[in-house]
Amino acid sequence: MAKAPEITAVATELYKLLKPLESDMRSRAINAALMLLGDGEVNRDGGTGGKGRRREEDGGDTDDFGPKVKGWMTSNGVSKEQLDRVFHIDGGTVDILANDVPGKTGKAKTINSYVLTGVGQFVRSSEPKFDDKQGREACVKMGCYQRTNHTSFIKSAASLLSGGKTKGWIVTGPGLKAGAELVKEMAPSGG
Repeated sequence: MAKAPEITAVATELYKLLKPLESDMRSRAINAALMLLGDGEVNRDGGTGGKGRRREEDGGDTDDFGPKVKGWMTSNGVSKEQLDRVFHIDGGTVDILANDVPGKTGKAKTINSYVLTGVGQFVRSSEPKFDDKQGREACVKMGCYQRTNHTSFIKSAASLLSGGKTKGWIVTGPGLKAGAELVKEMAPSGG
């Protein structure tokens, strides 16, 4: 078994990483790391919120979510309440509750529909993967499916989506961040 690093060395490295960040970003980074480790987050009084559990004032209990999703929620400031207002998850299925998606153009709405489809799958299974049929169905539901432009719209989302029509799609890291912003726009805190 490898020797555990000294706590002083670990604290020094953490200090170096956190020093350039603003106070609230430091807390979010620490809590995201703790969530990924499955240790819960640090409360304002220094205690942890319990293994795998977020404090109720932060948007509810997240025991239903895997560590990746909890970390994503913490690092992006997304609450369970907001997710519940955007997605309906029932076993293996995820539905986007809205009938419209943010975006000023058909292209933006199409890309956002695909990103939300992947985020919904991520929240359900901890994997941001979905097939093209699910993405197209979301576009139809949101009223932004344009047969002649659809493929070119999706191809322009290369930084947010990886994959293709035949093998399916994966929402990338930047796509998950964009998805968090969509969730917050569609279900503002306290709204």
